[in-house]
Amino acid sequence: MVAPAESSQARAAVGRGVGRPSHLLSWPGGPGTFDGAPTVVDGAELDELLDPDDGEAGLGGWFRSARLDGHAVAAAVFSDHQTDPESGSELDLADLTRSAVDLDEGPDTRRVFTGDTMPTSLRALRRWATEQLAGRQFPVEEIVLVLSELATNVERHAEGWLTVDLVETQGVLLVAVTDPSVDRFPAPRNVGPEELTGRGLLVVASLSLAWGVVVRSASKTVWAAVPCSPAN
Repeated sequence: MVAPAESSQARAAVGRGVGRPSHLLSWPGGPGTFDGAPTVVDGAELDELLDPDDGEAGLGGWFRSARLDGHAVAAAVFSDHQTDPESGSELDLADLTRSAVDLDEGPDTRRVFTGDTMPTSLRALRRWATEQLAGRQFPVEEIVLVLSELATNVERHAEGWLTVDLVETQGVLLVAVTDPSVDRFPAPRNVGPEELTGRGLLVVASLSLAWGVVVRSASKTVWAAVPCSPAN
């Protein structure tokens, strides 16, 4: 897939610590516990967890530790701004995480595509998303671009099936891509000007109010919350 042209926001993001989540969330194991309040880690505590004096550092290490500690769901959220510019309301990151893995939205608000990682399936996915969003109050081209980047990551780094959910919630469109690979955890990285690839998640971050990774026992979901915009 040809790398898309970078927006000014994406270029600005290259200079920040783009691989660092703003929040870590986890729910303990056991039936029904996902509906409760999560443990939320941010600030200095987050830095201590991701950069320990000893042991495995980084987001992947934290996800593996959370699984070993018996957490049913572990999530990382990347967000520099948690307020919807249209409504001025603050996003509920825990609720976005729940919605991304289909645990608190009704079937009437959710559109689902299931396929595989073959190029023909990904082309069908883009057509499906365009049809689902036609005439709605969302920036269709930006959403399809976000979806393409997330699905292409699955094509490159995972195998088998993928499921895409589009969910309207909190005044945003939540784009969630789920696959069976629970051992690879995407995170944006600083990319040099000479590199031709590696900017996909920077594009996702630049077009989203927040995005995140959710890991369960047998699946991983990467989601992005794209703000509403007036229909053309």
